[in-house]
Amino acid sequence: MYPKGSPKYNLMKVTGKKASHGAKKLTPKIKKATPKVKKPRAQWNPALEKALVDLLDEHNNPYHRGQNGWSAESWNRMTKIFHEKYPHTNFTKQQIQEKQKDLKSQYRIIKDARKQSGVSWNYHTHMIEADPHLWQNLIIS
Repeated sequence: MYPKGSPKYNLMKVTGKKASHGAKKLTPKIKKATPKVKKPRAQWNPALEKALVDLLDEHNNPYHRGQNGWSAESWNRMTKIFHEKYPHTNFTKQQIQEKQKDLKSQYRIIKDARKQSGVSWNYHTHMIEADPHLWQNLIIS
């Protein structure tokens, strides 16, 4: 029972309910069905990836970047510019950000692979070259 004058006592008095002596009543949770909107998957090709890299490079300056990456305003601007250059694409800002993360991850993998001894970079084909026995090490790492 709640002390007289306490907010709980007053609430119980107004609503006409009796105190439950500290026992919580469990109410059944009702899950609302949320309509799932399926976004079209982003279909990237090498030309669009190159355009995105060029756009990111163009905006890679202190004005557009904060301490941890591009600002939200810069992402919105880059998305708008990307859609102006390629009106047939309908990528969301999130899809463009995810592609940037994916490209960054691929870049780090190639950068680490190039550091291994016996591996070289072919500037003509833009590919890593290594002997077959070194490829096993590259694939594992």
